[in-house]
Amino acid sequence: SDVCSSDLSISPPVGLLRAFAVATRGSRATLVGVTVVALVAPPLLPGSDAEPLLDLSGAAGPVTRVDPFVSIRAQLTMPERVPLLRVVTDDSATYERLFALDRFDGVTWYADPPTFADSLGSPATLPYATRLDPAPVIRQEIQVVGGIAGGGWLPAPYPARTVRFAAGRLSVDARTGAMQLTAPLVAGDRYEVEALRAVPGPGDLRDRDPRAATSDATLLDLPADLRPALTRIAEAWSAGATTPYDRILAIQERFLDGSFRYSLDAPLPEGRRDVIRFLTRSRTGFCQQFATAMAALVRALGYPARVAVGFREGTRTDGAYVITNQDAHSWVEVPFPGYGWLPFEPTPGRPNPIGSIG
Repeated sequence: SDVCSSDLSISPPVGLLRAFAVATRGSRATLVGVTVVALVAPPLLPGSDAEPLLDLSGAAGPVTRVDPFVSIRAQLTMPERVPLLRVVTDDSATYERLFALDRFDGVTWYADPPTFADSLGSPATLPYATRLDPAPVIRQEIQVVGGIAGGGWLPAPYPARTVRFAAGRLSVDARTGAMQLTAPLVAGDRYEVEALRAVPGPGDLRDRDPRAATSDATLLDLPADLRPALTRIAEAWSAGATTPYDRILAIQERFLDGSFRYSLDAPLPEGRRDVIRFLTRSRTGFCQQFATAMAALVRALGYPARVAVGFREGTRTDGAYVITNQDAHSWVEVPFPGYGWLPFEPTPGRPNPIGSIG
């Protein structure tokens, strides 16, 4: 199981700009002219009303960031498995996505403060999803069982097309598709999402180049001191693959071929060379390390990539998928023309809900 968490939970009013930031377990955030956002607030556990399960809030210095490596082991090893969401769907399971991280400093992935368009009332229609090729529409009714409150961030399948909610207004970050409600969700709330479920087969992607899916050159950025080593590894792992899709798939499959091991005991990254050590020496980590490394290698091949943060599909129970604290997760997204950003899953033992992607 994967979860990213901390002890800090702050839920300020929601405005047009929200800064993503870093917190560490047991620490106090140092505010430097930024707004602090808690993504997942108290889980309603007895005696722990101030204890968030997934909280990537806080601030560190003048640059605000979300750090998916924040204090994860404390929650990964907690004995309680706390339900957060109950998802009823007319389709198979999906990831429930919170946001994407598209900046990499050599240690961790982070996001710029979001740029929101005008807020929308319910039902909110999100026009960016209509740019995809015709795709089946999936419908989900999502019930908040406990804990999703701080900051108003809305877990949902990606890309959402229509969202219906009971209160407040909805804003969408134009860059990453992250959604935020002005009325933060509390236990008992329900909302409905229609999303496009693009499920291409490998043959559908082999004639499409991710570089043609976006003109944003920053989605190829890597630290200059790490690029040569990452490029050597990426080229070696993808040797013999001829299409962009097959090269990216070769990177994913290398993480899943048994030479890498999932472990909660792996050390957190501390320096800029840790991603190279993970790839060449330790080969042991958890979801954030696998997602960090794969996204960096895909960029080293010259293709845009980013890290997504949210929840795995949960466990099928009584006609619904129940998502708990232990389903919080990070994965890799790569864009393909006509399909948008598609999920890739490099973490061993974590099947991709869109199974045909690899």
